[in-house]
Amino acid sequence: MRGRDGTMHRYYYCRNHDPLRAGGEHRRCRERNIRSDALDASVFDQVRDLLLRPDVLLAGKNAVSARAPAPTTSYWLSNWPASKTESTPPKQNGVDSSTSTRPE
Repeated sequence: MRGRDGTMHRYYYCRNHDPLRAGGEHRRCRERNIRSDALDASVFDQVRDLLLRPDVLLAGKNAVSARAPAPTTSYWLSNWPASKTESTPPKQNGVDSSTSTRPE
């Protein structure tokens, strides 16, 4: 999508945003498209922060080895930096897990 200043922006979008592709209006994803630069920066910041915490990585490794739920889920939910992105993280319910990028 072209911005007001003429620059191009890339977006992540749900493939089921189109009612025809989703199989009807009642199954359509209603989430907004998310600018990829803002989301990518947030995700990379979160990954970097987690990589700098070996205790969390070790706990995750031990949880996978023991087949127990990893404790990082609560870390992600409680530490989501809302100020780092222009929009909130996408909801998990009803959103196709395979997102892709495309200019709009």
